[in-house]
Amino acid sequence: MRHWRAFTLVEIVLAVFILMLLVLLAVPSLNGVLADRRLRRSLDSFNNLVRQAQERSVAERRSYLIAWDKDHVFCARKHLQKAKRSNRPRNFTWIAEIP
Repeated sequence: MRHWRAFTLVEIVLAVFILMLLVLLAVPSLNGVLADRRLRRSLDSFNNLVRQAQERSVAERRSYLIAWDKDHVFCARKHLQKAKRSNRPRNFTWIAEIP
């Protein structure tokens, strides 16, 4: 007769508990990593927009504005934005001018 060596229910429950404990400790640090990644992606996107505005400004020899409203950030020619500024909502904000 063979003797099968197996895990007891207590051993399995203990192993699952330890795994769950490790997962619960890892989740907050994972959230921090994901938030950092989103922040870096947003900063890279903004830096690209500033670089694009600067390149356009130098190439066309005219000022560009980087502006944002509630939903997005964009780059536009300065004289066009002044004409449209009265049509913008009150929460519209100018953040940078690239001469």
